[in-house]
Amino acid sequence: MSQFVERIIFTRLETQIDAMIAEPRLYERLWRREIGAEMRDSRFLSRYVFADLSRVGRLVRGVRAYPPLAGLLADYATGAASYETVRRKFILKFPRIGAKLAVRYLTHRN
Repeated sequence: MSQFVERIIFTRLETQIDAMIAEPRLYERLWRREIGAEMRDSRFLSRYVFADLSRVGRLVRGVRAYPPLAGLLADYATGAASYETVRRKFILKFPRIGAKLAVRYLTHRN
């Protein structure tokens, strides 16, 4: 990477840090817009899946039975696909599971 590109990246980071310090509410609004849904869903899914080991087993069996799901998860984990893309594809492919999770989320919020 050239020094010019490194300097541009460094300058952008400095600008973001300055914005966090100067306007914390703006920064919070921006991070919530960027990753808020991902964080909320991650918290819910972790609690839901790991609350019952049989769910973990079903998830593992589901990934084994449907390899494209494993690919979708791998794309997300490696950054090849955004969270929104993975969530949309999952809901389109598995609408019943998506509906069940949505109902569970809406009825059991903390």
